[in-house]
Amino acid sequence: MLVKLSDLTRGRRRLEFSLPVVDVREAIGDRPDIDHLGGAHVVCDAELVDRTLNLRGDISIGLRGACDRCADDFEAAIRLPWRLILVPSRHRPGPEVEDIEFGYYSGEILDLARHALDGIGLSFPEILLCRPDCKGICPDCRANLNREPCRCPS
Repeated sequence: MLVKLSDLTRGRRRLEFSLPVVDVREAIGDRPDIDHLGGAHVVCDAELVDRTLNLRGDISIGLRGACDRCADDFEAAIRLPWRLILVPSRHRPGPEVEDIEFGYYSGEILDLARHALDGIGLSFPEILLCRPDCKGICPDCRANLNREPCRCPS
């Protein structure tokens, strides 16, 4: 999503946009645990104060995959909080300074989709669980502890 800085001069503004599946897949890399990945939906508030752009919102991504703990298939909507502060690139102290919530811009038109995809790549969970309290599989008897008790002799 391209945004003109001049469109953000009147206080806080709500922005909403979608990112295509192909771009989201590229941002998270090769994930064999994900069978199906949906596009991302971004909702954020943008506020420009003295040439500093503050973005705060959420990125939602639908997926279907296998739980990394119990191997059950599941569907979920991953919600990633997104916060980004952008300042003009003339304020850049050096090329080695990087921060997940801080960046630079040049010009009057910003590509927020690129920044959102960077946020996805940096904050997408490495481990996907079917539910937060997933008990996993017993390493000895291979029972799925979410559905049945362990069959190991006591």
